[in-house]
Amino acid sequence: MSLNIGQPNPYNNFINKNLISGNSDSKTEIISEDEKKEKSNLHDKKVNYGLTVLAGYLFYKEAKKIGGRITSKIISPLLFKKPVDISLEKVTDVAEKMIEKNKLREKGFKYNFISLSNSQQVEDDVVQTYRSFLNKLYENFKILPNNPEKNAKKINKAVNKFRLTMGVNILAVKNGKNAFFAPLLNYAVAPKTKPFFILHEVGHAITYKKLGIPGFLCLRMLPLLTTVSTIFISLIHKKKDVEEKSFLQKTGDFIKDHVGSFVFAGLSPIIIEEGLASKRALKSLKDSVEKPVFNSIRKKYRVALFSYIAGVLVAAGAAKFGIYAKDKLTQAD
Repeated sequence: MSLNIGQPNPYNNFINKNLISGNSDSKTEIISEDEKKEKSNLHDKKVNYGLTVLAGYLFYKEAKKIGGRITSKIISPLLFKKPVDISLEKVTDVAEKMIEKNKLREKGFKYNFISLSNSQQVEDDVVQTYRSFLNKLYENFKILPNNPEKNAKKINKAVNKFRLTMGVNILAVKNGKNAFFAPLLNYAVAPKTKPFFILHEVGHAITYKKLGIPGFLCLRMLPLLTTVSTIFISLIHKKKDVEEKSFLQKTGDFIKDHVGSFVFAGLSPIIIEEGLASKRALKSLKDSVEKPVFNSIRKKYRVALFSYIAGVLVAAGAAKFGIYAKDKLTQAD
């Protein structure tokens, strides 16, 4: 590398002529101490506001969690402890009639009952159904490149992640604490100890058949996206005490003032779908069992529906509390 020792350096000439002599033609910005402090304060305000937004969101999450625990303690005994005198065979008979009437098997619908003895077998079947779904998805839409070895590794990785998640759900069902319908797999599972739960899940499967994958996912995902976006807007929006406000400012004010109502309205389609699934189950069950059994199951379904309503109310209240806490922190700052 050449150091050009003894040769004139153009950069040094520039320094000598322009900066040292004070004859600079360049536009050198000189920042005063007051301007530095102002910029620093502005940066600090932005950071502090960001922290208060984060704090408001954390307050919302914690309030929602606490509210969920309280409602669960109240509702769980009503929903799970007192048994219903109905046999597995009777429930299966009603479920088969619902499936046949609505032609669910033509769309590949499957269901199963879980007990302590067969939980691993059912989990393996659900996971295998998921593997088949992935293979079909990648094959039809050509998502993965044409490399069978790499594709197999990616699918195995996805399946293993799914197994971990599904294992938690299967455990809850095995213990008689839950039942579920997996729309992408078109697969329903319920505990053998409470088999009547499967009829509600078959009700979901009927909705799924009517709406298809896009429609059913929209029914489930759009309420959640609406809720998240409403809370986010309310957290970051600043209300201004001015006489004339722009349309965006007025809209932000309105959303923030009514965030609880927006969250409740956003999640209400989930409540409607849950109620519709139970209504379908009860309609099919009504002429197949004695009235005391029917009334007992109807009561359980009502309690389950109330748990969803309570959950939405908790989410709405938690959102309102999170926004309130954030605003208080902002005022204190």
